[in-house]
Amino acid sequence: MAALQWYLSDGGPAVAARFGQAVEQATQLLASMPQLGTPSHASPTRGWPLKRFPFTLVYRVQGERLTVIAVAHQSREPGYWVGRG
Repeated sequence: MAALQWYLSDGGPAVAARFGQAVEQATQLLASMPQLGTPSHASPTRGWPLKRFPFTLVYRVQGERLTVIAVAHQSREPGYWVGRG
């Protein structure tokens, strides 16, 4: 993931580890309660902002399966990740 690589090179291993943990914690939470995220108006996805980082986990729920589509930076153009997964 490009964001993790950026944090590793610019923020150092400790910041990169915290970012990775934030992604993992959000993924685990959403796997157990997938309806928590905010539904998108433009696609069949939902979004969940990460704590302490300017990123949103964009994901789709299909039956029992949660698929992370993007870890989207909040300052980029909305929907830049459309077309993934």
